[in-house]
Amino acid sequence: MGKIQPIDTAAPRKRRPTTFTQAEITRAIKAAKAAGMTVTRCEIGADGSIVLTDAPAAPPQDDALAIWKAKREGRVEGRS
Repeated sequence: MGKIQPIDTAAPRKRRPTTFTQAEITRAIKAAKAAGMTVTRCEIGADGSIVLTDAPAAPPQDDALAIWKAKREGRVEGRS
């Protein structure tokens, strides 16, 4: 068996100071929601930049049904 190496605990690593605050993130999300955006993701860059991602707009699901109904209602009885 090999020797067990001791762990160096003399100097713990220091964290970098943050480049953003929680208030800035909250402000950005509130502004996006006020503009009608549905925030699905929040990314924070190393430089402190905040990127908010919007949910893609889902196409209306009843469009195909509405088109079919409109065509069906426009038909004359006895004809197809």
